[in-house]
Amino acid sequence: KSHPRHRLRHGLAAVIAAAVILGGMAAAQAAGFDVLGLIGRWTDDVFHFTPFQEASNQHTPADAEETASKYDAFREALISLDFDPDLTPTWCPAGFEPSEPESYSTTSSDIVYLTFIDERDDYFILTLLRYSSEEYLERTTFEKDEGDVSQYSNGQQTFYIFSNIDTLTAVWSDGLVVEQITGNISRDDLKKIIDSIGAG
Repeated sequence: KSHPRHRLRHGLAAVIAAAVILGGMAAAQAAGFDVLGLIGRWTDDVFHFTPFQEASNQHTPADAEETASKYDAFREALISLDFDPDLTPTWCPAGFEPSEPESYSTTSSDIVYLTFIDERDDYFILTLLRYSSEEYLERTTFEKDEGDVSQYSNGQQTFYIFSNIDTLTAVWSDGLVVEQITGNISRDDLKKIIDSIGAG
């Protein structure tokens, strides 16, 4: 059995790779919903976005204990790359501490990510990625298992939530910017993080 920190390193690599790998869908899309001008499409193995015309947001953010200071360095990294800093959450589960955010730019995208981990080696990774063209987003896929894909809105963004074995992923996009939260935290904690985005 691999050590949790080894799994974390592999998991982080997989998350970053999933955010930047450009590859087409290998099978027909199984289902889809409208979300902020995009439709999420998925099969048993992968999830991706395609353009759409309409958008809607319905729900009100849930109350959550704010821990905004843990995201300060991440917020500053977003500002340095001209991301919208309001895409930063303000809440994280008790006991989780952040690493230093990392960022880099390529010809196709800018990316900032931050890893949180607790004393049990549970973790989640927050990633903001901005493509130079919508074409890159359409060709980007996220690995998933055969479980259902659900939607969850914080009143400003509608995230798709899906699982991949022992991790959960929530992902949103406006066409160029992708916000992704991935980890082995509970679904309730994942939703609280989503609720806190833009609440600072």
